[in-house]
Amino acid sequence: MKEINIYKFNNNVKVYYRNKKVSLPQAYSDKMEEHWNSLLKKGDKFFRGDVFTITDISYCNESLSISVELTDYAHFLYTVHKGNFEEYDCRVINTSVLVETADGKFVIGLMNKDTFAPQKLQFVGGGIDKDDINAEILDLEHNIKKEIGEELGIDITDRNIVKGLSPYLIKDGDKSNFLSAIFKLDLVINEAKFMDKFQTYNQGLISKGISPELSSLVLIKADKVSVENFINNDLRQKDENLIPTLKAAVGLSPMKVL
Repeated sequence: MKEINIYKFNNNVKVYYRNKKVSLPQAYSDKMEEHWNSLLKKGDKFFRGDVFTITDISYCNESLSISVELTDYAHFLYTVHKGNFEEYDCRVINTSVLVETADGKFVIGLMNKDTFAPQKLQFVGGGIDKDDINAEILDLEHNIKKEIGEELGIDITDRNIVKGLSPYLIKDGDKSNFLSAIFKLDLVINEAKFMDKFQTYNQGLISKGISPELSSLVLIKADKVSVENFINNDLRQKDENLIPTLKAAVGLSPMKVL
């Protein structure tokens, strides 16, 4: 497991797409293919779509420059299922968002049973895809706005709901050694109105035959005591970004400067 690091994120991070496919050693590729085929033989219905993997990270003058190349979902799953990060593994960059209601509640999602991470608690967010490419830049803000719309049904431009969206934290390390760009979404509506909007949105998806990504939400007070109680007493499986982000948000752990 890599050391977990949390950094302040204020538009000092750029992600560059190098427009080529990552090169993997033959021995590694053979193991990856064997793992993929074993999943298919078990009946798993995975799609071998595009995934971006980090190939270089450079720190300079309190800024972070990240280069990514193209790989695929077989590479990603092989990395995740091995459980130990090593050279040539897929190292993705993803986005997530810490949502806070007007009455000071943090919003956590429970993943639906037919998603990649069934019944896992995590923030709204997801992986980067080709829709997020602007010239050679992977647009992290474009990605998280899309995820917020898809998972919560919130239009970021709706000022009756949204107070503001801003870059917040960068997290790296932990078991997967993935890198996460975490945004902060502040709402002008309280918990009750937000939950009503979310339930209406999910019901609308279900009526169209679409399975929502989040089956339900967990809201906790945005203070140290409530976060500590959640961490210590909620025994459900949690995404590895969840606890470090919550701790940093309420001052239980420090944020570093790039």
